[in-house]
Amino acid sequence: MPGTKAHMIYSFTVASTLARLMGLGAFWILISGVMAAILDSIIDSGHRGHRRSAITHSIASAPAPLIIAFIAGLLMPLTGIGFEMDVLIQLGLIMSASFLGHLFWDSLTVNGIHVPGAGWVSLAHFESRGVINMIPVLFAVAIILLFWSSPFQTEMFL
Repeated sequence: MPGTKAHMIYSFTVASTLARLMGLGAFWILISGVMAAILDSIIDSGHRGHRRSAITHSIASAPAPLIIAFIAGLLMPLTGIGFEMDVLIQLGLIMSASFLGHLFWDSLTVNGIHVPGAGWVSLAHFESRGVINMIPVLFAVAIILLFWSSPFQTEMFL
């Protein structure tokens, strides 16, 4: 399974779960998951063959989704149509968490992630196109089984 698809599955699941934990409605839960999957595509658009871009795969870029959401909220007040600033900030936090999740999985590969001042850092040396891509998918399945379909989820999380 290519890495981008594995990241998309993981990020969609984590973002949707975080949105639900934050108390967002069904529409925003779905939007969060879709936006996280799109963010994964944007991050992986920085690939050049087997090399990664320091811009899209840097820990320094991780706060960008939150900063963008905050600036957008200041520049485009959407409260008149029922869109609150706190929802935008929550989406920014969810996207930042998705970005960090993507970087975590990439940090386990041979190519690693970019850390300003340290260069390219790899926590493990798995091949980017190998079995490592099944691990995020398995984590996504575990989240779905434990959170979304658990008989205890209504008492524990709602």
